[in-house]
Amino acid sequence: MQRVAPRIGVFVCDCKGQVSDYIDTSHLAEKAADLEHVAFVDRRDLLCGERVLGETVGRLKDEGCDRMLTDEPAPPAVPDNAPGPSWSAAAQPGFRRQRTSRPPASM
Repeated sequence: MQRVAPRIGVFVCDCKGQVSDYIDTSHLAEKAADLEHVAFVDRRDLLCGERVLGETVGRLKDEGCDRMLTDEPAPPAVPDNAPGPSWSAAAQPGFRRQRTSRPPASM
């Protein structure tokens, strides 16, 4: 059985300055783009909200990604039964959720 290389979509959120005032998110996004298996990096002012959530899930599917990485501390509080797209959509078959508590050593 041949293994397929993962395709990772990376989302970096400035959180309207709550993150970018303390961390160089531009540099973080540049470094993430150089990591193996990263299909794309999308840096945004905000990642929360139903419209952005739909765009996020759509981008992952459009790019053929099976994983996503974000600097968000946790998925937004959107109930699984909420209308429209939700973070749980990224956990549908074909998507793998992984969390890490520290950045790769190369960063």
